[in-house]
Amino acid sequence: MLLKNKYILKDRKNRIHFSKKEKKRLILKYILDHSNKLIMNQRKKISFQLFLFKNCSKTKLQNRCLLTGRKRSVYRDFRLSRIKLKEMSNKGMISGLKKYNW
Repeated sequence: MLLKNKYILKDRKNRIHFSKKEKKRLILKYILDHSNKLIMNQRKKISFQLFLFKNCSKTKLQNRCLLTGRKRSVYRDFRLSRIKLKEMSNKGMISGLKKYNW
């Protein structure tokens, strides 16, 4: 059961926005970094276009739990927080995981 809180919806929106703009941003960044023959006006135009993509970098994305929207202690492999991962593994809902006892 997925809860539709504002953090989950915002994270989904940010990831979609990032995936749409990522390729163009990387191309502009490569052109700006590796071409020494550009005129100053062209460099300014490219850097301004890069400035418009400031919210599209990978560092702006955060790992969030798919069920609760929690951003701390999220396991990347499952995209679940430690609390939900423990609950689901104890119930046997995640295949391959079980409670570890001595």
